[in-house]
Amino acid sequence: MDNSSDLGKKGFAEGFWSKEEVKDIFLDEQRTYLFNEDYFRNILVPLFMLRRDSVVLDVGCGLGFLGMKLAGYVPEGKIIGVDLDPKLIEEARKRAESR
Repeated sequence: MDNSSDLGKKGFAEGFWSKEEVKDIFLDEQRTYLFNEDYFRNILVPLFMLRRDSVVLDVGCGLGFLGMKLAGYVPEGKIIGVDLDPKLIEEARKRAESR
């Protein structure tokens, strides 16, 4: 599939995936083990060696699901999300501000 012409006109995610694929894959947090609370607390948090004051860089943050989940584990720290798609960054920012 060649999306190169679309990528210059649209945000990366919008040009690469159809809206339905994005919705099905990324917006349904309950369908992925990453957001299972036990897995997250018992496996990922120790693996990341998080402290209350940790600073976390989420590269390719997309809509910010991981960063917002991690924020509860670093209440005195900071989450920094970066992504190539400014539309995803803006949406992640809105989601974070509404929490």
